[in-house]
Amino acid sequence: MHKDPKITAIRSLATVFVVLFHSVGYYTNAWPFDGTKVNFYDSFDIVLNQITMPIFFFLSAYIYNVKTKNSQYNNKCIFIANKTLRLLLPFALWSIIQLIIFNDSFTVETILTGRLHLWFIIVLYYYFIIFSLAQPVWTNLKPLPSLFLLLVLVALSSFCDIKQDLFCLNKFIHYFPFFFLGVIIPQTEKNRFPINKWVLIGFGISLLIVFSLVIHLDSRISWTIQKIASIITIYGIFNIKFSLPTKGLNIITSLDNNSYGIYIIHHIFIWCWILRRLKYE
Repeated sequence: MHKDPKITAIRSLATVFVVLFHSVGYYTNAWPFDGTKVNFYDSFDIVLNQITMPIFFFLSAYIYNVKTKNSQYNNKCIFIANKTLRLLLPFALWSIIQLIIFNDSFTVETILTGRLHLWFIIVLYYYFIIFSLAQPVWTNLKPLPSLFLLLVLVALSSFCDIKQDLFCLNKFIHYFPFFFLGVIIPQTEKNRFPINKWVLIGFGISLLIVFSLVIHLDSRISWTIQKIASIITIYGIFNIKFSLPTKGLNIITSLDNNSYGIYIIHHIFIWCWILRRLKYE
């Protein structure tokens, strides 16, 4: 499954995007530093963020579904144990490392409330556990009920706001529709809508731009627009027929194979670069 050129291409691109997104955080005051605020990066930052992380959740769910269909995850106990080792252990280890290196900027609360990039790991772990236990439910969903449930999840996740975001619960709710989308896509592949993929991508990105402009309005409306736009964009991207180029294939494959590791450690390099820059300013 991981050799699928479509998965390789999309995950490699998402890996580059997430590093780029976190790199411009210095110019959007996203980090706890006195950065140089550049307004242009705000909209760029918003659009990039609302595509990149949803894609990671979508791909994780899609691969999980396909492997489940191929009977690779029949034993739920082994599956949960493996995910605990692959996700929770690195989460704990790198949380401790970052607390030690950046003890002036990070606290335990910073980790638990998901204000660092490691929130993705713990939220992904939640999804795997929940969907593993609920496998008899989602494996029998038909296309129309799946679409209806997806829209319900979009609405609920947009209007639900937990004040205390302990253990990344807000992010868990916010990104739930994207993981669900990845889970149901394999079930609906024979019933895809006959819409031009480039029209979908263009329409989705246009909505994201609109979202970046209205984000200061009612947050529930803007988040609903964002989620629908992201879903449309991801659906369009996933319908593109990818063929990996011969030139640069090693780089693309390497990005795909090491995407998890890159995601975990790239923050440290970015923060070291920022601190070094601030030191000489």
